Formats: sequence, structure tokens, C-alpha cells
Amino acid sequence: MDASHKKQLLEEVQIHLADTTAALGEALVATEKKLASGSHEMWKLSFADQMVQQTLTIYNQKRLDELAALLPAPYFVRCDVELEGKGRETMYFAKFPFTEKSIYWWVAPAASIRFESPGKFSYQKNDGTIQRGTLLRKDQYMIVEGNLVFFATENTDTPRELIHQEHFTTRKQGFVLPEIVAQMEKAQDQVVRVSYKGPFVITGPAGSGKTTLALHRIAYLAQSPDTAEKFRGSSVLVLVQDLGTKAYFSHVLPELGITDVTISTFGDWAKEILEFGDDNVVVNNYNADELSDSYAWKKLEIVEKGVEVVKGANPWNTLEKIYTEYFSPELLRVWKEQKKQKIVDRYDVTLLLRALEARFGKLQRTESYIVPKKNGEFERKMKKFPIEYSLILVDEFQNYLPAQLQLIRNCIHKDNNSMVYVGDKAQQIYIGTMRDWEQINEVIPEDRQVVLQKVYRNTKEILEYIQSLGYAVSIPQGVKTGNSVMELVGSVADQQHIVEKIVSEHVGQQIAIIAKEHSDLLEYKTKFGEYKNIHLMTMVESQGVEFDVVCLVGITEHMFEIQSTLSEEHQIQKKKINKDLLYVALTRARDELFVMGEIKLREIITQ
Repeated sequence: MDASHKKQLLEEVQIHLADTTAALGEALVATEKKLASGSHEMWKLSFADQMVQQTLTIYNQKRLDELAALLPAPYFVRCDVELEGKGRETMYFAKFPFTEKSIYWWVAPAASIRFESPGKFSYQKNDGTIQRGTLLRKDQYMIVEGNLVFFATENTDTPRELIHQEHFTTRKQGFVLPEIVAQMEKAQDQVVRVSYKGPFVITGPAGSGKTTLALHRIAYLAQSPDTAEKFRGSSVLVLVQDLGTKAYFSHVLPELGITDVTISTFGDWAKEILEFGDDNVVVNNYNADELSDSYAWKKLEIVEKGVEVVKGANPWNTLEKIYTEYFSPELLRVWKEQKKQKIVDRYDVTLLLRALEARFGKLQRTESYIVPKKNGEFERKMKKFPIEYSLILVDEFQNYLPAQLQLIRNCIHKDNNSMVYVGDKAQQIYIGTMRDWEQINEVIPEDRQVVLQKVYRNTKEILEYIQSLGYAVSIPQGVKTGNSVMELVGSVADQQHIVEKIVSEHVGQQIAIIAKEHSDLLEYKTKFGEYKNIHLMTMVESQGVEFDVVCLVGITEHMFEIQSTLSEEHQIQKKKINKDLLYVALTRARDELFVMGEIKLREIITQ
């Protein structure tokens, strides 16, 4: 294709983009006026009409949000098609529909066309019939803040060719991945559209895109015409590991049009149900592991025994009654200190939830409801209702106790059984967590177990380094290349000096300083605590996030020592957890990885 033809195509696309942006702006203003008008007139209406107006207001507000999201990037693909029985049509695909300009929703059945090459195609419509046709031309765009920064085209006669490209970045801002809908592959799109009935597992190595795919799964089920009524956002629960992941999910789901999904950690979810009645109670899901292995193992033993508990009015008394019977005097002193600090851990809340379920037959939550009064007014009352979700997503499922997963599963709508499990058994970082599906009596057909192979996050050099440490890591063809992993041996002061140098050489990049314990990070917090681009965290806390540069510090000869008093089974499990913890930390780096300590990592990993 010669330069003049490319210029012509670029001008045509830019004119269409400007025209579409103008139309979106007009629609946005018109919707704002509808909202303002409806709000102004509300007081004049009867109660019944107010309910109708309220529904319209909710719809218009949602549409306003969609138009606002479309304005900076109206679409990402154009497809010129010849549809059997319908003729020729130009279709654009985007995060949200705008039919005035032939822009279709990414959840529409026709959206699967965007992954096809020019030529024959077919897709299944909502009514079950098959639509066939020919893809004549396909354009791919990246539009940022209304500007076309990338444009490539292909058709039945000409292979894909770059027409225009400006300098741009797809780097995450913080931890948020932009335009994830546009970046999906065909195989991933097919996974998203699989039947909603039954449990579904998405697994794969760190950086393979498990979370992104799971979020699309939720967005599709909540928005597709076939399933939207079954999976309203308010009936969907997403359980995440920590507040950082919650923030990430809370940003991405609205980008996909989902705004009312409940996103919570297991601990916060449990605290709400248990109604401790004390705002000072801290739910630390993994506090026991940090106190001592023996304390954690004993609590795990109690959970696994299935101790029968009758929940009383005071959860602290309930727990103390259990632990007094099973703890040694030394462990009981640890418990009393924990109680004094008003901390509950994952074992505590699991026991209390199990007792609550046994008492009522199902977990329940206190909710408000409206009751009409004889004088025409309404009264708000509170009542306990059984907890039931249409869809539950469990992120990092490998970090949950089997008892926790059973409690969660018991809250799913039985007709659909729409559980989505996301994780990787090679990243188990807590004791006693699920090892196989039989432990929770979950049967998952092979065609509903998706294993992702490609690693999108790390460079070839980082993957080769991890592989050299004995991890079963595959290095996909075409993976990006970068700098070699730097291993540095020196004192704590030496490590701090090296980190300071790395920070000075990577201004503006997202940098993580990761260590096994919080105590190893104290000096770094003093030095870098105010830096917005520098993140200090333990190996446990780093799971689920990624950075441009990672400095793994504090490697010592005895950092992974295991208590000899533990049983052989527990020692084996603890050794695996330690190895998985290292894998998690090493795979957080996108571009550069620095490993430093008083000894080389490979010298302790084989111990």
C-alpha cells in the first residue's frame, strides 16, 4: 500500500472519529438534561409515578456513565461484513453500545467477528440460529483521549498493514490495565462466553492473565442479553485477597460497565455476617501464621476436626470456650493476647461462620426492608435473610481453607451453581489451604477447566532466572526480552545502598521492594515511605500485583527455617509454601528484577 493510500485511509478514519466524538458529546448533553428534568419534576408525581421516574433516572445515569466512558475511546475495531440474507454492513465494537453510529457492545454475539481474519465467518445469535457471512475488511484502533494513536487494517486482498502509529504506552497506571476488552484474544473471548451453569476454573502461571479473563467473565454474564437477568450486579460476590486487589477490581469492573458488584475480602465479608458489634475488631485472615506456626497448626487442626460449635451472643466467648478445651496453657496465653487486641483470624471466623450456618441451616445477613403502613406511609424494618448469590468469583482460590470454600459454595444459587475459581496451586502461600477439589466435594468437568499457558508479564530473562532456581516455568515463544536478573550479595547496609541507586535510575517507574517479613522493610519505609511510585510489601502481600521493577531484599540463610517440632506432614507443607512464596515474589517484576541478600538465593532454595 503506497503512502498516498495510507494517508487517505487515515484521513477517513480521523473524520469518522471526530464525527462520532461529536455525536457522543451531543448524546451526553441530552442525557444530562433528561436527568436534571426528571429530578426537578419528581416531587410533582404520585408515588407510583415516582417509582417509574426513579427507574428512568437509574437508567439515564447508567447511560450517562457509559457515554462518558466512550467519549475518550469510542471504539477499538471496525468490521466491514457481508451478512447472508442481510447484505453489507459496517460494524464498530466498543466497551459500550452507541447504535446511532453503528457501535456494538463487546458482549453482543456479533462481537466475536473482531477476532476473525478476513474471509468466511459464523457466529451463534441470541435466538440460537447461526449467522454466516464474509469479513471484508477489519481495522484495529487504539484511541486515547479522543486521539487516534494506532491504526492497522487488513482485507480479503491485503494482509494486515500498519497505517498509523504514535508513541504510546499500555503500561498500567498504578495497578489498572487500560483497554482490557480490546486486548482479548479469540480463545479468551470463547472462554468468557461459555455456559453459565456449573463451576468454572481459570488457572495458569503468574502473569498469564487469569484475573483479566475472570473479570470479563463477570462482565459478560452481567450484561449479555441471554444472562443479564440471572446475574444482576447486586447478586454477584467477588472475593479477593487484600485491599490492593479490591481497589484494582473496583476500578476495572466499572470500566466494563459493572458498578454494583460486592467486592470484598473473606475477612470483611465474614465480619459483616457475624455482626461483631464492635468497630474496633480487626479481621486479619492470616494473623495466626504470623504469630507462630504451632499456634496456626493447632487452630487448623480444630477447624479440620469439624468441632461442633453453638454460636452464643458473644463471639469472643464462643471462641474462648473452644480454645480452652483444645489449647495448651502456652497457646491459650497467645489467644488471650489476640483477644485483648480485638483481632480475629481466618480460623476464628471460619469456626464462627460454621456455627452460624449450623444454627440457621444457611448463612444469614441482616438487611432492611420496607413495609407499607395503613396511612399510606412506609416503615423501614430490619430482618435476617438467607445469603444467596447468583455468581461468586473466588480469586486466588488456592489460599482458602477447604472449610472456607465450602461455606462460600453454600451461598450460591443451586440452580446455576455459577462458581468461578481463579488461581494457581503453584502459588499456595498459606498453611492448610485447598489441595484438590475433592476436599470441598466440587466436581469440575474438564471442559470447564481453563489452563492459560502464555505469560504476559515477565521478560524472557526473568523467566529463565526463575526456571534456573528449579521452578517448572515455561518460556513462550516471542516473549519480550530485557535485562539480566541481577543477584547481589552484601550486608543490610549494602542492600539499602543498592536499592537507593536503583530508585535513582528508574525515576517515574513503579518499583516494589519486597521482603519476607515486615521487619526487613522498616529502614526502607523510613527512606521511601512518601514515594508514590515505590511500594513496600511482604511476599504474602505482593500476590496479585505487578511492577516495572522489583527489588527482592533480605535474603538470609535461615529465612525459611521450619520448626522441628512440627509433624513431618506439616514440615512438608511448610517447605512447599516457602517455595511458593518465593515464586510469587519473583514473578511480580515486569521488566527488571534485582535479588539481594547476605547469601545467594539459589543456595537456600534447595535446602
